[in-house]
Formats: sequence, structure tokens, C-alpha cells
Amino acid sequence: HRLIRRQRQMCIRDSSPSVGRAILVASIVRLINFASGSKGNSTLVTLGETHLLIDCGISFRRLQLGLNFAGVALDDIEAVIITHTHSDHIGGLPVWFRKSHLKFLVPELAARSIVRMAGAGNGDGRFAYFRAGRDYRLADVELNAFPVSHDAPETVGLKLVGEGERLAYVTDLGVVLSLIHI
Repeated sequence: HRLIRRQRQMCIRDSSPSVGRAILVASIVRLINFASGSKGNSTLVTLGETHLLIDCGISFRRLQLGLNFAGVALDDIEAVIITHTHSDHIGGLPVWFRKSHLKFLVPELAARSIVRMAGAGNGDGRFAYFRAGRDYRLADVELNAFPVSHDAPETVGLKLVGEGERLAYVTDLGVVLSLIHI
């Protein structure tokens, strides 16, 4: 598990121009990979106070164990972002949908099959859709999905920006077609 901390110095000044003190303010980007591989994929990303899950290819029990380890409550998750429709990335979706109130952000072209797999009928308002190349906002995080080469429809990588920090998340690359700029 990996925790990335970046500290920045900020200068706070009193009303007197001759008095100043510097304090350190920690800005945190946290990435915890709960599972990565052909048996399941799921990652917790925290930017500032916003918690996101990327992919839901693990059991609900394993998700709960990972969140407990990370000290994050299920209700604190802003959304689950799906990168593509392979079972190792969405295998837990039906149970996650049934046992939680999580919201899911899914690629538009794969939306119908994902919602059907969840057994969600009309999605109960818990599904939102995105297209690669467009910008979206989830709480305090800007999201931009970009296409990557893989054998599933509309497979995406993610660029996440929040709290002055940037993170690129890419999985299951077939071929790197261009540089990823964050």
C-alpha cells in the first residue's frame, strides 16, 4: 500500500507587517490498491477529502476489509469509477450495488450492459455516464477520462486533479499510443 504526502509551505501573516510565521500544510494524495490482477481489481484514491473507488472487481467483503484498513467509511465514498467491462474490473458490481448506496460512474458506451449486470433496472439514479475526452467534477476532484488500447469497449484511463495535486490512473494497457500528460 502506498501513501504519497507532499508538504507545502504557506506563509501566514499577522496584522503587524513585521510579524510572520510559516506553517506546514499537508496535502495528501492517497492510493491504496485493494486488488490488482486477473482475479479482481479495485483501488481507493483519496485527493484531499474526496474518496473515490476505481473499479469493483472484488467481493463486497474484501471491499469492506480494505476500507476498514484505510480508515474510510463506505458512506464517505463519492463514487465508483469503472474503467472497462471485463469481469476482473466489474465482477463485484451486482453485490456492491445491492448491499450499498454507492454511486457508479461508467463509460457511456458500456452503460447499458453495466446497469443490466447490476440488476439495477433504470439504475435507481445511482449511475452516471461519461465519455472519454470530456471533463467532469466529482466533489472537489476534476476527472478526465481518456481512451486506452484494450480489448473491451471504451476502456479508459483517468486523470484526476484535486487539492492542487494530479494523478493519472491507467490499467490494462494494450499498447501505449501516446504519452499521458497529467
